[in-house]
Parts: sequence; structure tokens; C-alpha cells
Amino acid sequence: MSLRSFIGCAVLSCFIVPPSYATDISTLQTRAAAATSQEQISRVLKDLNEYLHESAENNSGLFLKARLLEKTGQASEAEAIYQQLIEQNPQVPEPYNNLARLKVAAGDLDGAQALLEKAIRSNPSFATVYDNLSQIYVAMARDSYGKAIRLETPEQPI
Repeated sequence: MSLRSFIGCAVLSCFIVPPSYATDISTLQTRAAAATSQEQISRVLKDLNEYLHESAENNSGLFLKARLLEKTGQASEAEAIYQQLIEQNPQVPEPYNNLARLKVAAGDLDGAQALLEKAIRSNPSFATVYDNLSQIYVAMARDSYGKAIRLETPEQPI
């Protein structure tokens, strides 16, 4: 085989390789961050699913998929992936944090609080979790104060 034939085959093979094999997780993360429309997000999600088909246990890929599912309004699917990530890697705080965000959106402050407290135990140096937990405490205090005001009755003479 001549050098010219070899180079020709090498160049041609670059065009034959399907995009799913040429894509790595960092490229998918970049594309996801740049995606602004539902159509773009759906395309990234499609490519990510192909990537995960080849690399199913890739935690970064699964985390990205959950975030994209959230953006497309598929919260229950995202929740299942975050739960899976927590079970596989209980020492990583990010899935706890994102799952807590979904709990807050669903109105489950107690569930969100429990998740964030677990995240702190898994990694006490993750500042975002402390910030989010403080916001949960503020929301719970606001709810309690509102209930107290509604229950308050005019003072009765003695």
C-alpha cells in the first residue's frame, strides 16, 4: 500500500466514523451549556443517550442527562437518575443537591432538607449545599411564621 493510499484511507475514515463515537463527555457538556432552545437540548440529549449506550456507567454523563431532562420538563426521569447516582456514589454531594432542588420545586421542603443534610455529611466542604440548606431553613421559617399568624386569635379578656 502506497503512502498516498494510506493517507487517503485515513482521511476517508475520519468522515465515516459516526458522530456518537467521535463525541466525548466534555464535548457533550460544552454543547449542553451552549444549548438555548428545546431543539438543541433534545439533540444533545439524543447524542448523550448514544454516548451512554457505549458508556452506561459514566457518572458525568448520567449527571448531564439528568440536568438536561430537568430542562425539558422531565423531572421524574431526572429524579430517578439522581437517585441512582446517589446510590452508586453516596460521597458525591452534587446529586443530593440537584435532587433537593427538584424536591423544593415539588413543594417537599422536608425532603429537600434531608437530602441537603446528607450532602453535607458526604462532603462538608461543598459550599453550595450550605447556601441551599439555609434557603430551605428560611422558607420553612417563613411557612411556620405564616401558620402562626393565621392561628393567632385576638386576645381574650381575662
